[in-house]
Order: sequence, then C-alpha cells, then structure tokens
Amino acid sequence: MTHALIELRSSALSGQHAVNKWLVEACAPLHSGNASIRVQLEKLADDISSVKKDPGVTGRIRKANLSKLENLEQESSAVRSQLSMNQESLKDLRILAQEASNSWHGYFDALAAIYIRALSNKLGRDVRTSSAEVPPFKSIDIVDTEDSDGEPA
Repeated sequence: MTHALIELRSSALSGQHAVNKWLVEACAPLHSGNASIRVQLEKLADDISSVKKDPGVTGRIRKANLSKLENLEQESSAVRSQLSMNQESLKDLRILAQEASNSWHGYFDALAAIYIRALSNKLGRDVRTSSAEVPPFKSIDIVDTEDSDGEPA
C-alpha cells in the first residue's frame, strides 16, 4: 500500500473517531437527564404508593388525596413521556452517527479508487481493472450508547 493510501485510510479513520467523539458528547446530556428522570420516577412511584395505601379517614381528606394522586399520576406520565422522547433522541443520534461513519468509509473508497485509477493510468495499466486494486477499508464501530442496565441512555 502506498503512502497516499495510508494517508487516506488515516484520514477516514480519524473522521470515524471524530464521529464517535461527537456521539458521546451529544449523548451525555441525555444520559444524565435520563438518570435524573429514573430517580424522579422512583420517587413518584413511592409517593403514589403511599397515597394509595392511606386514602384518608374523612371524605375531605380522601378527596384531597384523590386529587393529589391524580396530579402524581399525571406528573409520572409526563416524566415517562420525557424519558421515552430522550430514548428516541438517543436512537436518532446513533443512526445519524452511523450514517456519518459510513460516509467516511465511502470517502475512503472513492478517493482510493480515484488514486488507483490515476496511478494505473500513469503507469500505463488498464484502468478498467484498477478498481479491483482498491484496498479494503475496515471501519471502526460506533460507540455503545446504552446504559449499564441495557436501556438506551
């Protein structure tokens, strides 16, 4: 492999590493937000459970607790919705990063093919067969963006 192809491969791999770095940085706020949301959901579940266990002895207290329970359940639903949106955003970021990483693979393939054809032409070889001489490019994997509990962060 020539120095030019090594440089092209290095540039493409560097681009893929930059994509991974971007993905980690873009996911970080969502990771911390989801951790906070999970803590909030646990607290809401505890609060809902305690209100359900003790609905109150008088009608007035039961009515106030029923209203409190409805508010807690609505808040829990809104927080779950936010968690779901964050998880979808993480999936979207991962898809975007995969597409960007794939574009670096395409970048290498295209420039390597141009270089090989130009070199073949310069050396007087048949340029129609030169595309078979493009060295394979091994992409790096996109970083794992899942939480330790297996859920998307």
